[in-house]
Amino acid sequence: QGEGPGEFRGPPTVLVGPGDTLLFVDRYVDLANRIAPDGTWLGSFEIAHDDGIDRWDSAPNGRIVSHICCRTFESPEADVVVERDLEGRVLDTLAWLPGHQGRPVVNGQLGWRFYVGEPDMALCADGSVVTGRPDQYRLNWYDAAGDLERIVILDRPNAPFTGEDQSLLKETAERSLLEVGWSPAQIAHEQSVTILTDTYPAFVELGCRSRGSLWVSQVRPLSSFGGDETIPFGYNPPASSTHDVFDREGRFLGEVTLPQNFLLMTYRGDNLYGRWTDDLGVHYVMVLKIAGLPPREDG
Repeated sequence: QGEGPGEFRGPPTVLVGPGDTLLFVDRYVDLANRIAPDGTWLGSFEIAHDDGIDRWDSAPNGRIVSHICCRTFESPEADVVVERDLEGRVLDTLAWLPGHQGRPVVNGQLGWRFYVGEPDMALCADGSVVTGRPDQYRLNWYDAAGDLERIVILDRPNAPFTGEDQSLLKETAERSLLEVGWSPAQIAHEQSVTILTDTYPAFVELGCRSRGSLWVSQVRPLSSFGGDETIPFGYNPPASSTHDVFDREGRFLGEVTLPQNFLLMTYRGDNLYGRWTDDLGVHYVMVLKIAGLPPREDG
């Protein structure tokens, strides 16, 4: 762990660029490191903190993209998805997203919003991009050239964020903040400027998978957690193990439920690779086979 050439401050985002060049994006120090396929160090470039880069991704064809979110509070400006080269330079604009809702002003002070759902994007294997903001179930498909191909809306009401859920979130926040050294007075102040919604977001995260399919992770209500389970604390709700699956044309295929405690990391062909955790907290590498997808175009 470090901040020098070839060192990482925290777990980096690993991208595969043109010519199988690896790009390690270390958001902890706002630095991107380039490494050749044979392990040769190719240098690095800084990522300006005020650029608003929220997420990086790469496709099998070597396309590298980043999601840039609006950094100004309560700004109506839209987020944008751009293509970048291995030097971090912007090559093209690929898609637009509804902007982040920003932090609210409560009693003249900057407050917090929980569980409102923020813009997300998924980069598919052919270089196309799917975007959406989960305050409503509306997905935008852009082709590899950045042209809007289709809009898909799933008519499903958002789950209610009940009083029980709100109490569980408050308890989870208090426990987590006390563990990192916050005082009860600090916690009480932050709760006084926090806004909660009446419903959960329509979904949590978008992800492109095998054969151009899109997997959309559903929300897991806090009230569904058992007494021996730990509720994760964050601005977005926890994701369910159930996903909505759409084909490359935007047709809804149904739902897929992955094993509980399985963290999906990547996919190759029809195989899903991830980490599964047992009841004792021991981690295992698990490979799942996808069945029931439409046949390949090449047969």
